[in-house]
Amino acid sequence: MPEEATPDSIEILASGRCRDHVVYQWDEDQRNAAADSWNACRAAMLEADPQLPGSDSAPVPGSWIPVSERMPPPRYEVLVGRWWGEKPRWCCKWATYIPGHPDSQSSGWLIPGASWTPTHWMPLPVAPQEVL
Repeated sequence: MPEEATPDSIEILASGRCRDHVVYQWDEDQRNAAADSWNACRAAMLEADPQLPGSDSAPVPGSWIPVSERMPPPRYEVLVGRWWGEKPRWCCKWATYIPGHPDSQSSGWLIPGASWTPTHWMPLPVAPQEVL
């Protein structure tokens, strides 16, 4: 399970050198937004507790919905996930299902920064209540 992200840990992940040796660093708003996204995915993973492929328990308990059973409404923002990699780990990202959009995958998903097609999706968590 990935650890909770902070703007400082995101800065370490997001900062990088381009080919021309220019260092690119995200500003504070970008780091905060990335940390919030990371932590929303982390919370969804903790809530759903998906099981490893081949385990005896249910493959995806909780609120994860297999794309083979149902797709979200078009233009509906959701969390998407799938087991990915040589040593499979549960990957989770924010996405929008927009079939026919010029930037979407052939499957209809628009997933910024993802090179995989999701097998499951779930609604985004409810926003926190505004404190006055």
